[in-house]
Amino acid sequence: MQKKHMVRNVILMIVWAGLLYWFMLPPLNPLSGTFWKWLFWVSIPAVLVNLGGRNDFSGLSRLFQGKLRKQKQNLENELKQIKRPNFALLPLLIIVIGIVFSLLSWEAFHVGSYSSRMVPVTGSASDLPTSDDVDHISLMDTSSAKILGDRVIGSLSDVVSQFEVSDSYTTLVYKNKIIKAAPLEYGSFFKYFNNYKTGTPGYVTVDTQTFDASFVRTDKGIRYSPSAYILDYLDRHLRLQYPTKMLGSSQFEIDESGNPYWITSVYGHRFLFGGDYIKGAVITDACTGESQYFEGTSNVPEWVDNVYTGSFVSVLYNSYGMLRNGWFNSWIGQKGCLKTTDDFGYLAKGNDLYIYTGITSVASDESNLGFIMVDARTGACTYVECAGAEEYSAMSAAQGVVQDYGYQASFPSLVTVDGIPSYALVLKDTAGLVKEYAIVNVNNYTIVSVSASFSGALKDYSKKLTSVDAGSQTPDTGQTKTVTFKVKTVVYADNSGNTYAYIVAENDTVYKIAVAADETVVTIAAGDTAEAEYPASSDGQSVIAVNSIEKK
Repeated sequence: MQKKHMVRNVILMIVWAGLLYWFMLPPLNPLSGTFWKWLFWVSIPAVLVNLGGRNDFSGLSRLFQGKLRKQKQNLENELKQIKRPNFALLPLLIIVIGIVFSLLSWEAFHVGSYSSRMVPVTGSASDLPTSDDVDHISLMDTSSAKILGDRVIGSLSDVVSQFEVSDSYTTLVYKNKIIKAAPLEYGSFFKYFNNYKTGTPGYVTVDTQTFDASFVRTDKGIRYSPSAYILDYLDRHLRLQYPTKMLGSSQFEIDESGNPYWITSVYGHRFLFGGDYIKGAVITDACTGESQYFEGTSNVPEWVDNVYTGSFVSVLYNSYGMLRNGWFNSWIGQKGCLKTTDDFGYLAKGNDLYIYTGITSVASDESNLGFIMVDARTGACTYVECAGAEEYSAMSAAQGVVQDYGYQASFPSLVTVDGIPSYALVLKDTAGLVKEYAIVNVNNYTIVSVSASFSGALKDYSKKLTSVDAGSQTPDTGQTKTVTFKVKTVVYADNSGNTYAYIVAENDTVYKIAVAADETVVTIAAGDTAEAEYPASSDGQSVIAVNSIEKK
């Protein structure tokens, strides 16, 4: 009888573990935290059986029906005859293992390994795309792409009733141009049930320069996707193919022939649970489900763009920027500690996609020290030193020019105009439609040009750059003026090896002085009242070079 109960319990435990595995999809890998979570929940029924008083699940019913006391004598007799393992401590043991592994993986114990996961090499502004290379500049954000994609599908009666465009647009380089692409997905389980044999019919692409949106029908339907169910659910399909690998996010891509694929990053850990890094990628045919794993990002085919994500790039660089001078320094003093700004953008070099984001000091406000460009396929990182306004300040500057219209700025792209690092962005109305183009100077975000076309904004911006350069050469008549003003913000920028402070007044006049010429300028902050002396001949210039400035 006891053997019968034991066999039944084993079968029930296997079924329970299988159900949990079906839904949780953990890697069968002890270096994965998800694996231990799954194991913890698998152990819970065994504990309840143990508390119930015998090796079968009938003990549970007695426990919850209050009959345990009445059958105490019978249970004690059975306990004398049967030696049962004590499962009550199994979940506690799993929790202890998780805590110990986490502590041993703490970055404080492995500073060098954590900080070296991404080490940038030094680059220059020449590494950035130029303004005349518009195909390599992404001027559209995902929200605008989604509006255009939905409009395309809305005109297709055979598609719109069953499918919808995924919100997860992927930025990629396709035939030497930056585009955004998103697959169609099932609108509900019942729509999946009606269409799972053929899959979704295709995907949407949006040109980030011309804003042209297209629906592409595939020869075979896209069967495997995050919106599918049962065995067609992408994560489950990949887990059954690679039961031990720690899989990251999957991103939709198309090859140069327009065939749809899913690119899934594969993670490794430097130490037990800690120090995530990308060790390879799985490429899955979205139509057939065939997959291939590539060990090492350098071995991933060149047509693939997205192995790294912008959020993971920020995690890797922040470890480098914060820990490179030691763990204690990252908390106390924070000397030389750097971090990325809150968002990221995309640009292209050749046929490769790069993620870029600004780099700022942990104590900085509204200014960048430079930028990083990270190859989204290989993870190779380049640092471009270029002090100036951070991206959100540039967005605010562009919005300020058209504030009467209430347009909202997209996250900018980084380009060079006449060799000068600049932000290029679009301004959208409340419906998400692009209305204007803007270019903002990185070193001095008060230099802004806005036009109905990118070429028009570029032409006006080039004129302003020339005007500023010419103004700085205005002859000095010897006469000076003194002005007192309220400081709106202060930005520091590097120019020819010298650091300059740009103090912006509340009326948006910009006063410039070399820090080496007057080191007290570093004490001036937003909200202060300052007094500046400058050549009278500088009146009317966009940027006024002052002789001296002091806080009042």
